[in-house]
This record gives sequence, C-alpha cells and structure tokens, in this order.
Amino acid sequence: MGKLLKIILVAILFIPLNIKAKNLPDPAVNRLFENMEEYPKYKDDYKNISFSPSKPLPGQNVVIKVKVFNLGEIDSGNIKVFLYDKDEKIGERNIRNLKPHEEKIVEFKWKAKEGFHPIIAKVEAKKDAKVENNYLLRVLIVGDRRKAHPYLFLYPDEIEKWKEKVLDGIKEDSWLKRIYKAVKAYGEAHWYPGDYHEIRGQYAHNAAIISILEGREELSKKAIEILKSMKNPGKVYVSTRPGSWDDRQRICGLANYCMAYDLVAPKLSEEEDKYIRRLIAKEIKHHYDYIRNPSVFKKYRGSFGYIVTGFTLSALTLADYDDTEKGCPDYKEGEPSYGKGSEWLHFGLNAIYLEFNRYGFQWDPSGYYLSGFGYLGQFESRCAGACWVIFKHIGYNLFEVYPFVEDVHKYYLKVMLPNGWPPPTDDSAFVTPLTNGMCVFSNLFVDKHAQAVARWAWENRHLKERSEEWMDGHWYYIFLYRATPQDLKGKKESPKWPPTMFFTTHQVFRSDWSEDASYLMLNTKHCKGAHGHNQNDGCSIQYYAKKAYLIVDPGYGQGGGFHNRYVKPWCRGNTYNQSMILIDGKRPGPQWENSYYPENRFRLDTIDYGESVAEEIMGWAGSIAKIHTGIKHIRSVIFSKIGDYFAVIDRIRDKKGKKHTYEFVLVGNARHPYKSDKEPGDIVKRPNSVSSVPLIENLKIKDVKNGKVAEWIIENMDGKDVKLQAYFPEIHKGNFYIKSGDGWLGYRQSWAGRCKYIAATVKDVPSANYLCILSSYLVNEKSNLEIRTLKDDEIKGSGIYRTGVEIKVKGGLYEYIGFKEGKGKLGLLDKIESDGEIFFLREGRDGKVKSILIVDGKFIKYKKDFVISSEGQLEHLGIEFYPEKIKGHVNAEKPVKVKIY
Repeated sequence: MGKLLKIILVAILFIPLNIKAKNLPDPAVNRLFENMEEYPKYKDDYKNISFSPSKPLPGQNVVIKVKVFNLGEIDSGNIKVFLYDKDEKIGERNIRNLKPHEEKIVEFKWKAKEGFHPIIAKVEAKKDAKVENNYLLRVLIVGDRRKAHPYLFLYPDEIEKWKEKVLDGIKEDSWLKRIYKAVKAYGEAHWYPGDYHEIRGQYAHNAAIISILEGREELSKKAIEILKSMKNPGKVYVSTRPGSWDDRQRICGLANYCMAYDLVAPKLSEEEDKYIRRLIAKEIKHHYDYIRNPSVFKKYRGSFGYIVTGFTLSALTLADYDDTEKGCPDYKEGEPSYGKGSEWLHFGLNAIYLEFNRYGFQWDPSGYYLSGFGYLGQFESRCAGACWVIFKHIGYNLFEVYPFVEDVHKYYLKVMLPNGWPPPTDDSAFVTPLTNGMCVFSNLFVDKHAQAVARWAWENRHLKERSEEWMDGHWYYIFLYRATPQDLKGKKESPKWPPTMFFTTHQVFRSDWSEDASYLMLNTKHCKGAHGHNQNDGCSIQYYAKKAYLIVDPGYGQGGGFHNRYVKPWCRGNTYNQSMILIDGKRPGPQWENSYYPENRFRLDTIDYGESVAEEIMGWAGSIAKIHTGIKHIRSVIFSKIGDYFAVIDRIRDKKGKKHTYEFVLVGNARHPYKSDKEPGDIVKRPNSVSSVPLIENLKIKDVKNGKVAEWIIENMDGKDVKLQAYFPEIHKGNFYIKSGDGWLGYRQSWAGRCKYIAATVKDVPSANYLCILSSYLVNEKSNLEIRTLKDDEIKGSGIYRTGVEIKVKGGLYEYIGFKEGKGKLGLLDKIESDGEIFFLREGRDGKVKSILIVDGKFIKYKKDFVISSEGQLEHLGIEFYPEKIKGHVNAEKPVKVKIY
C-alpha cells in the first residue's frame, strides 16, 4: 500500500514593508522622504544635529544636540542614542519611551579638535519599522578648512603610509602596477580648458594623485589650474535638458574636481581656495536645482545613480560651505548666493535613498536593482563606487545605513559568479567596473561572509586580463586608494550559499562553487527598467562550464563607435544576438505588460527545475506599441547534477491558432575568446574594419537519428579546447532545421569579436516545441553522456508533437526525458508512462527509480506500476528516493492529495 501524503500549498506573496505600520514604532533621527515632492518638508532636517557654538574654536567645549522622533503609531519603548565622531564614540543616551509622533532632544558635550569631524547620530530600539532613518550625518570643520583636507579617501596623517602601500604594492602585483600606469597616464595627459568637464575632472584628479605619490609639484599645479578652468563651460553634449547627457558628463567632472580639490586644498592660497570653492559651489547648485525637481527626477529615476552619488560626494567636499548671508565664510559681496553645504549633503544622502529605494519600483523582492547590472556597473564606474568608499572612510558606511545598497552588491555576487567572475551578460561593457570593484567593495560589506566572498571572487577571477587593456580614467584610481595587496589580505572563502539559487529576475542553476563549476542562468526579467535599449532578457540563457563561457549574451553597445558603424543600431540590436526565442523574426519587446515571470522552481540534491513564463507576449522589440499577440511562452530548465547537463524546453502557443515561424537561438562564444589580440580569433581591441576582426569557424551542425546536433569548439581559460554540444530531438518531424550565422561579441568597451550562432527553426505552425540538451566536455576527454532520441516504435501516445530521450550518465545510470504537447499519455520503451507535458525519470543500475519530475500532469508509472499519482493537476512534482527517506517538492493551483508508491 502506498504512502498517502496530503500536501497543502500556500501562495507566498511579497508585500513591501509599510513604514507607517500601526503595529511598530519608528524611532528616527532622519525623516527620509519617499518622493521628491516631500523634500521641502524635510529640507532642514540636517539641523536635527546642532552645535553650540556653531563654529567652535579648537579646544572649545561644544554642546551637541540631537533631535529624535517616533514616526510610528505606537510607543517606542527604550531607545538608545549614540553619537560618533567618525568611528570614535562621543557618548550614549537613553530615552525611556517616545509616544507616537513625539520628539525629544538629547545633549552631548564634546571638546572641539582642529580638523574635519563627521558627526554621526544613530538610534537603536528593540522594535523598529524602518532602519534606514536611524542615521544622520552632519559635518563640522574646526579651524583652518584648508588644513582639514584631505578627508575623502585619506586623512592627512594617512598619506605617508598610503604612499608606502601603493609603491610597495605595484612591486608585488602586476595588475596594480598596470592601474598605477593608467592613473599616471591620465595625470600626465595634455589638457585644454575647452574640453568636457568630465575629461578635465579626470585629468585633475589623477594628476593630484600622482603628485602626492611621486612628490611632483608640477602635477599639483596642473590639478589646480584645471580646477580654475571650471569657469569655462567647455564642450557640451547635444542633449542639454536638465538631467540628460550633458548634466551626466558634468556631474562626473564635478565629482573628480572635488576629489582633486580635496587633495590639493592644503597647497592653495586663501584667495585660490575661495575662488575654487565658489566654482565648485556654483556647479553643485546647478545640479541641486534639477535633481530636486520632481518632474526631472521622475523622468530619469533609475538612471540617476551616478548623478545622485556624484552630487553627494561633491557636497561632502564642501560640507561646511555657506554663502547665504553676510558674515558667512563663503559670502562675497555682489556675488550670487549658491547655498549651504550642510543642506546639499543632507539632500544628497536622502536622494541616494530615493534613487536606490527598495520600496520603489526600481527593486524586486529578491534585492535586484531593476535597471540592470549594466546600469549599476555604470553608476559604480562613474561616481557610485567612489561614493561608497568615501563615506565608509568617514565612518558613515552606506552599506550599513541603507542595507539594500549592500543587498544589491551581495545579489550580484550570488547571481553573476559561476565561480568568481561574471559571464559576458547584458550591458557587459559596464558590468566590468562593478566586477572589478568587488575587491574594493569587500571592505564595505557589513556581512562578514559577503566580505570574504568578494575577496574570493577577486582572487579567483578567470577572465584573463589582456595586455595593454584600456584603463578607465573614471574610477580606476579607487584601486590605488583601496585595493593594494595589503588591503586585500583579509579572509577569503568560497560562498556558503547554495549553488542553485532562484530569484525574482534570475534563475541561477549552478553545480557548485568550484573552479570547474557548471552554471546556467535563465533570465526572468520583467520590469520597466530592465528593458532599456530595446533589450529583452525575459527568457534568455547563458551557460558556463569547463572554465569557459559557452553560450553567451553579448550585450549591446560594445566597442562604442565601432559597433555603431557596423552593427547598427547596436550590438544588441542584431536579432540573433541573444540566446532566446524569436517569433516571425522578432524578439518579444520591452513593454511593461510583456512580462516573463518565474514559476515552478525547486532544487533537490540531484535535480533542479525552473521556468520563465510569459502568459502573453504583448509586443515586439523596436517598438513600444502594445499588441495582444495571444502567444504564450514557457521556457523550462532541468538541471541534472549527476549527468551535468541542462535540458532547455520551450513550449510556445498561439491561442488564436495563427501560424508563425519560430526560432530557438543559441549564441556560442568565439573560438579563442581568452587569448591576447596577437593570437588568431581573439577579441580585437578597437578594430578599424570588419575584416580586422577574425571569424574562425568553430561550429558544426550534423544530423543524428531523429534529431540534430550543433557543436562548437571553444578554447577555455586554461588553453584547452571544450566541445559545447546542443542536442535537439526532432519534435516537429519534417519541419525542423538548424541554420547558422555570424554574430558579434563585445566583452569590454573597445573590444569586439566574432562568433557563430544557430537558429533552430520551425515554420508555419501555431505552436512550437523545443527540447535542447546542453552539455560540454574537454575535447581530449570522452563525454560522460550518451544521448539518443527514442525511435517512433519506442514512443507510444497521442498527439503528433512528442519525443523521448534516453541519456546514459556516469555510474551506469539512465535518465529519460519525455515531452508531448497537450493532454493524453506518453509512454517510453514500454516501461515509463506519464500524462505530464514534461517528465523526467532517473533509473538506477538496480532497476529502481531514483528521481522523477512531472510538469503539468497527474501521474508517472514505471514498469506499469505507479510511482506517483495525484487526484488533481500538478504544476510540478519532483521527488528523489533514498533507502530510508524521500525528498521532494510540489506545486499546484489547488490543494491536492498525492500518493507516492
């Protein structure tokens, strides 16, 4: 008699935390605004920290007052209030209770010391509705403000030790030496006053860095002259609307101007200092005016990351600026007033909260920033990376203040690392800065395990750095500040996270975290911000194994002008440059309603399963028009950890019965993707013509019994050839063929390469079905798999679209995959039968069932005996059988009873 399991299924919905929840208090020192319209109400909240006297002299006693609120609807209970000067605790106060909406002021006494003081208030309570408003920063500078600098990346007493670390580091580490050379090249580069602010700012900052490291006074003077050139607006982009491209280059310039000023300020005369500060203040005011404009912020929100972080680090540089009235230190008779540094800084920190706010539409429940890793990487390379590091340096770690900022970087580690380096995924030109930055960010993570993993990821990077690679003047200076060999000597360990992890927008199938891991990412991105540049990642896949990226997503815009000339409108614009489904030659488009969502996901010890589902495709790439196509698409992935292969299964249905041509696209990597540009077939740096980018044939397509196979040969990171095999059983008999074409790759900006893609095609049918088995092995070794499509007389059942595959895996085990369209039963080899549209069964050497999977069915039989039967329809059921136990996972729309025999 079988064991009867009654399984009750509960749908778990993500509900954002209501910060005004009535069942929680909300102690706060900072009233964060949830939209830009609210900002005027909270504009003066920086005054929640106040000083008496407001401008103390060195040695003078100061009373520091901190205003604390309870923004919740119930009593707060005991609250602790801490006050810090950077990392040094000034004092601690207790508040027994705050009633709803009550506020209280606590006082601290402190003796003023000369220099820069980031005064930080923090509240703690046992119950707290919202942690992001528990911190407040206000800067106090005592004495000569020029002598207070530098403080962004370095304090004056840290400079000599830093110089020693960098100069020793470049002797130990060739990568750091290359970065040093790049920074030096920018610092020594010729400049002229009419150039873009963005370029001049880079030159100024890099010159200031090298002036300190090498004691070169002429570079310090050069940085000062460039700072004075801010008066010249220089070149401008065509798009000059507030917040558009010209403001973006200007904010990059401003951030670098400020970092340069921070280093050279002690060398300035009083008049030079006042002159440069007013130039910087004028530029800060320009950005302040449009960022806080609600209509501008709403228009660009999601792409403002480096604008708000660049603004905030600039505001920190001038945190004590004030020209608002006579007697203020920066007031100048007859000159316009630009504002207060305290106000700018407070606004900037709140704008970061608003831009990266996880309660807004830019976040999904699993912590992914919905504008994409590419945009996040772009933010890091422009200003955000510097911003995170700078605020950590002054004791106000934004990874701690705003935990979701840490979460998105942890999410990157979890999703994008097969074993220490990310694949060439969407927006990959900009992903590189984010990836390289993991070693910098390792010190920012509050979570100690994430710190160790970030360092591990850097140590285990496998994408070989090419000789003479272009170094990004936007941000590689951060490596000199925070990524010397001495900085990275912290604990390193591989992730303890489970290898396979499912998120709202990415389904990551991974064998382990070893160097030889197998990894496949199934995208389920379904958000407004994720579909920029006419991209759609809703069902695309990427595959890594045997130390090589095998199936790649080349991204868009790689190589800048080169791709613009030869692969218009961009690399991503090429129809066949994503490993996904095409319908009548078109990709599903960027419409918000065109949503791929994850469904039916589970992981077990030896098998994982997940789906990306679009209930209806609502339009096509290249157009924002909403069209009810009536086409439903489900892409499923089965990962056999024992067989080390991925089965990718597509079910595409036109509910109206309209006929289409369907194409299953796979983009393979180049023949030699990891060698230098002196080797044939490599990705070429800044090619000047199509012919200068070699295209080496590495693809063969061949017929097998009842199917077809595409095989690529790709050299891996160890210089060994890997064979990538895509095996297709022929489901649409007589109407299935595979064509190939030449594609483009771009791993980095300025680099371009060629590759081969395939399109498995079914024509003139209302529905299409694909089963593709992806596997790989070293060419000089034998494959662990023997795959064959079952013959017609080995398959029984109704329906014309059906197939069965037998796979012999290591250990003498056999695995079977069955597929059919619609209802009815399907039998394989007179020993397996199921009504599932998809089913999987693993058979042991002892002739017993080891694992099963049913998708959209009720039962599976083995040798005419039931293994599983259900009273109701199952969306999926996965079971593993062990001598003394079973493990499983089930999903259904309604509660069901399942018998396991």
